[in-house]
Order: sequence, then structure tokens, then C-alpha cells
Amino acid sequence: MGVRLTDQAAVAVAFARAEAAPAPPTVAHLLVGLATEPEGRAGRRLRERATAAAALRERAGAAPAPALDVAVRSAAERAGRRAASTVDLLDAAVAAGGDDVLDLLDAVGYHRDLDGWLLGDPDDDWFEDPETYGFDPRGDVELQPAAARIVAQVRAVDGGAVDVLIAAAAAPDGEQPLAGIDPATLAAAARRLTPQGRDWDRGLETVIVAARTLSEGAPPGLVDLVRAAVVAGGDAPRAVLAAVDAQ
Repeated sequence: MGVRLTDQAAVAVAFARAEAAPAPPTVAHLLVGLATEPEGRAGRRLRERATAAAALRERAGAAPAPALDVAVRSAAERAGRRAASTVDLLDAAVAAGGDDVLDLLDAVGYHRDLDGWLLGDPDDDWFEDPETYGFDPRGDVELQPAAARIVAQVRAVDGGAVDVLIAAAAAPDGEQPLAGIDPATLAAAARRLTPQGRDWDRGLETVIVAARTLSEGAPPGLVDLVRAAVVAGGDAPRAVLAAVDAQ
């Protein structure tokens, strides 16, 4: 299909195809795939209503709905430069399916409240239940596991050096180099600042290269990524941290 999906969205689509086989998959099967996939934001929220998720699987095969690929293409268009996430897929499934999908969701117990209950804005709060792009759970020889996960999260949103800081601030406590800093506060500060020149944010790849230098030959860890974002990532990371300190 030539679209970029987060790792979690790609798994959800694969589950949807398997659920439908040998029949062509529909948007209703995509909903089942999203509810089944274990890591994505949409699935986590859908499974909060466990009886509804189970009933969805029972009814999806007989539900009238457009082809799955219609929703996948729409999700990719919505995502733009980001990799389309499970939330993008859920949005697209509801939009493409129209009243038929809304009736299905209502019948199984989700009711017509998904906009307020689930979605938020993944462009603004992507670091909450972040998804990944290109993350290999078997390990990465070039990055330590925590750093590899952060890089994959930032790649999923087509982010840069500032997003490395935001993702690092949202990392689990045991891997936390920015303890005490709220990732939402960092993200809000970044949105308030106006980019100044070409060196404002030098991008993720620059940060990765600098982290390898700072780690002196060892696979860079999360601390190395954060240091590299501040030292080599451009003016934006330092400006964002200064704005947060000034609050």
C-alpha cells in the first residue's frame, strides 16, 4: 500500500487480515485488529471495555463495512509526515465506516462516545502511550534498549531533537535522565516557541550521531541521547529547557 504505519498499527492491520481470512478484510475487522494489538494507544483504550472488545470480535465478520485499505489510506493522509498510528487507524475506520460502523460500536457497548473518550490529539500528546516506528524488540546493536525505543518513538512522529527530550522525559522511572520534568510541560513550551533559523532543531539523525560520539564507542544509552540533543541538537532543545526552568 506504500504507507508508513507505526509498528503497532502495522500489527493491528496484520491481525485484521488474519481475522478476516480467507475473506477480504474490512474496516470492521480493522476494529478487531486494533482491539487485539497489545501495545498501541487505541487498543489499550478499546480494551478498557473488555466485554465490548469481545462482542466486537463476535460481530465484526457480519457487519457491513468498507474495505480495510480505505481506512489505511485515509489514516496515512491524516498522519501526514508522521507514521500513521493506531489512533489514526481508529479515526479513519470510524469515518470510513459511517453509520454502519457507529452502529456496530454502539451495539457492542462502546456507544457513540469515542471522540471524547479515546482520542485526544496525537500530534500534541503523542508521548502519552507513544508508538514506535522501526523498533526491533530483539535488540539493536547500535543503541541500548531504552535509547532504541526513544529513537523509534521520535521516528514515529517525524520528530527532532526537542522530541528526544520529550520522549526521554516520558520514559519509565528506571530509565529517567530528566527526572522531575513533565513531558507535557516540555511539549507545551516547544509549541510556544517560534523557530529561529536553520539551526533551531537539527533533527534526530544529528542527535544519534552526536550520541555515538559522546558514548565513546559503546552503544549510546538514553543519557547519551539527552546529552546529544542538548549539545548538538540545535538551539531549540536549550530554549525549551530554559523556558521550563523559568516557569
